[in-house]
Amino acid sequence: MSEEGKAEKFGRIALWIATVAFGLLMIVAGANKFTQPEMWTDYFTTWGYPAAFAYLVGGLEVMGGLALFVPRLATYAGGMVAVIMGGAAVTLIMNPGTLGPPTIPLVNVIAFAAIAYFRRGQRWTS
Repeated sequence: MSEEGKAEKFGRIALWIATVAFGLLMIVAGANKFTQPEMWTDYFTTWGYPAAFAYLVGGLEVMGGLALFVPRLATYAGGMVAVIMGGAAVTLIMNPGTLGPPTIPLVNVIAFAAIAYFRRGQRWTS
């Protein structure tokens, strides 16, 4: 196998590792909004959002995390979850000390945007 072929294979493996890791994290984070609804609805209302918004965000996080595992959907899912994580980062910046620093959502924005970018050639175009 050529050096170029090895690098391409390594890139595919690294992309799948990132996809699995961040996809699972997003599924767990979204599911958590359903398994611990009192905690999350309290956070969301403290931040100025309707309590039901926690369920919407949780559902989108679960769907986005699952869709990352489908290469034809991963670009769209990564973009959607990156936007959600951007909103989470802004929320934590505007409400310091309520849940933690915005560092984790900001890292997630970068990771999901990277997954979306590197899957762009496989996206569903019709």
